[in-house]
Amino acid sequence: MGKLDPSLLETKTTTIDYSDEVLTEEETKEALRVAREKKALQRAKEEYWDKITNTNRWKIPNAVELRAGLLQTTGAGGLPYKITESNDSVVNMLCLYFAGDASFNDAEEGFSLSKGILLRGPVGVGKTHLMNYFHTNPYASFTIPTCKDIAEKFRTNWTKDESSALEYYSRAVVASAGHKYGQELLGTCFGDLGAESESTKNYGNSRNVMEEIVFNRYEAKLPFYLTHFTTNLDAKSLKEKYGERFTDRLREMCNVITLKGTSFR
Repeated sequence: MGKLDPSLLETKTTTIDYSDEVLTEEETKEALRVAREKKALQRAKEEYWDKITNTNRWKIPNAVELRAGLLQTTGAGGLPYKITESNDSVVNMLCLYFAGDASFNDAEEGFSLSKGILLRGPVGVGKTHLMNYFHTNPYASFTIPTCKDIAEKFRTNWTKDESSALEYYSRAVVASAGHKYGQELLGTCFGDLGAESESTKNYGNSRNVMEEIVFNRYEAKLPFYLTHFTTNLDAKSLKEKYGERFTDRLREMCNVITLKGTSFR
């Protein structure tokens, strides 16, 4: 039997030159329409898969961008936020923190991105305005309930997800599926710590709600960066209201930052 010529098994590719082909105006329009439709479908497919697989697709602004954005916000009475000599350094620190900038860390001063923020200062200097501005940041979003409102919720037996106010605020907030920054857990900034009643009664039981919430979050080993506070009280007043053990926990959990200046109100 004769041998099979191997060359007969080779696949030969022939390139055809279509450059001389002339399309009518209608054919050109139809070809462009088909190509654009195909490209649009491909882009939609890529965007869909990016949406369900990428959990951090939003650009995190740097500290300079955050500072510039702050100047465009307005507070009580529709007045723009003012950066002054007395609050400039604090604004810079918070911008570094909420941009996740490692230069915020200062071992000597005890500042760390792994801790939360305890922003204290007299009434009207802009504590709430600042935290309201930063709470939707893409790096680490957080909710801002007031301590007074939490105490009232406990008193009136408020529940959410079958949890009491004390239970609910003792744990991290699980972000909803539609949370625009794709974060699984949100922090909580407890506004106006110390403004709530020292003890709150629920069915005759007197409890220091915020004290218990802080201890619960600490003992549950929640990452400290999920817990923030604003307060009008200084260190001495906080200690008098809640006790030394409580203030020790705050110092361990938070970067303590004092906002000075005169009231904007």
